[in-house]
Amino acid sequence: MRRVAGAVIAAVTATTLASCGTSSYCQAVEDNRAALDGFTLSTEAFRDGAEAMRAIAKEAPSEVRDDYEATADAAESVVTAQDESGVPMDQLDRAAIVAMDQPKVDALRAAYAEFANTVTQRRAIAEDVADACDVSLKTPSQQAQPTEPER
Repeated sequence: MRRVAGAVIAAVTATTLASCGTSSYCQAVEDNRAALDGFTLSTEAFRDGAEAMRAIAKEAPSEVRDDYEATADAAESVVTAQDESGVPMDQLDRAAIVAMDQPKVDALRAAYAEFANTVTQRRAIAEDVADACDVSLKTPSQQAQPTEPER
């Protein structure tokens, strides 16, 4: 009887552990983890991050879906402003900013500020992923943050 009880407990434990973190949400997080942790100061990293956020938002619980959407929107704004500026983020330096038209500089500033203002959403995403999927993502303080261009 003890062997049967032990086998049942082992089977239930294995099933519970195997199903832990395998939701479609957690799978989407795993599938896009590199992009989530890869927010570096490059236009391509922001493009990849926005796409990852959109993909995960489709599977995310309602409590954090808006956080994913807001972060994706902000990252897409950064990408758009970078594309319109004609200067990739990783090549944006003082000389490039001085040579840029003021409306493009203003668009970059606004997009960078919009992304910076998603710190609460990005923190909520990291906490939710840790709780729901047992995955540790970089927190906003560990990620690269674009800074407003100065002339």
